[in-house]
Amino acid sequence: MQPLIWFLKVVLAILCAVCLLKMPYQYYVFFRYIAFTLFLLFCLDASKKKHINLCIVWAVSALMSSPFIKPVLGRTLWNVVDVIWIIVLLGSLVSDFRNIHRGKRE
Repeated sequence: MQPLIWFLKVVLAILCAVCLLKMPYQYYVFFRYIAFTLFLLFCLDASKKKHINLCIVWAVSALMSSPFIKPVLGRTLWNVVDVIWIIVLLGSLVSDFRNIHRGKRE
């Protein structure tokens, strides 16, 4: 399942980057559903690996992107959140690849 998780992290990072552009409102609604689902999936994956801190990060991200509970942050703050999500998603990919090259398969 790991290659699928990596692929989905890259896809979500790209979707976050697109959020930085001026898009129609429907895109952001679409993004919330996709991000919510994927962050929950990442949380489940992290919990299976006993990465509690990362699981908390993904769970908080899922709550923030939830289409059911919509935090009102304003465009500028949402852009900051999107950039943070991009950094965390890509950082978790780098960490996963480093662990594989060190022989720590999970």
